[in-house]
Amino acid sequence: MSYINIPISQKNDLKIVANYIESKTSQNDKLLCIPYCSFVNYLTERRNASYFSFFYKFNKNDQERVIDDIKGNINSTILIQRPNVIEKEANYEDNNLNLLKKFISKEYKLVKTTENFYIYKK
Repeated sequence: MSYINIPISQKNDLKIVANYIESKTSQNDKLLCIPYCSFVNYLTERRNASYFSFFYKFNKNDQERVIDDIKGNINSTILIQRPNVIEKEANYEDNNLNLLKKFISKEYKLVKTTENFYIYKK
């Protein structure tokens, strides 16, 4: 049994996200979680779609590497933490990851929105 220490207010939303990913993807599909939510990979038993799993102080080259990684994983699901919701510190990354987020919004379709997350699929 695994435990993750999160506020009770976020527990139900996290269950919704994990159940959605588990029901809509196969175990061979990859998951990219931006910026700090790589624990969802663990909960859903999905491998990371990129070399990177923690997006802190990313520059343009780092973002281009992630874009190349997800281009190579065509069955990737992208999970983005909604700004100003879970971790206020994530707001810096939200602004800093503009190249990556533009690519995702252009190439992927928003398939589900929850209280704390946006979920995108190809």
